[in-house]
Amino acid sequence: MGKHLHWNWIFQNDSLTYVYQEKSRGQQAIDAKFPNGLPNATLVTDRHQNYFKMNVKNHQVCLAHLLRNAEYLNELDTGQDWSQRFTHLISHAMELRRDGCITSRKIKVLKTKMKNLLSESLTHLSEEFESFKKGILKVKDYLFTFLSDLYVPYDNNASERGVRKNKIKQKVCGCFRTDSGADDFAKLHSIVGMATKNGNSKYNAILAVVQQ
Repeated sequence: MGKHLHWNWIFQNDSLTYVYQEKSRGQQAIDAKFPNGLPNATLVTDRHQNYFKMNVKNHQVCLAHLLRNAEYLNELDTGQDWSQRFTHLISHAMELRRDGCITSRKIKVLKTKMKNLLSESLTHLSEEFESFKKGILKVKDYLFTFLSDLYVPYDNNASERGVRKNKIKQKVCGCFRTDSGADDFAKLHSIVGMATKNGNSKYNAILAVVQQ
């Protein structure tokens, strides 16, 4: 828009979808829409720091993102096993959730193993390993939230799917030319997303909004 890069944001759950665009990816882009935060929500996000400044109930870091990061480290240095052990711990936690085998003892063991793993020195490895470990340490309290709260997913794949239409539109039709055009697209995307989740007609949902 006007040769400037804008950002698409999405906040969604099983029944609601809210998409909007802002000039910034900073805190002001969140505060503009959620000045009081989301005090009853647990956010499932990547490690973008501004999410962790919001007033929310809790956080869950997207484990799919972490597994991709760890896989990169696995390929970067095949002679080490630190990132492989990290991958194993995260994958095991996800399996416990899928299999319904969660107990307080198993959660405690997982957290202890992760704490020990993150306390290991990685100075003998390339700097990418230390950088990754420092990033994980910042969000270590939000790795296993999904094991204690079964309403919380362990990835934000639903949000990734939620903004896919925007990417497809960009590839097929190019960028938006005006703020108002981008805003209208985001509003329609939000309406259609909510209608789909609630088993309603997309056309009727848009029509109902237009006729108000």
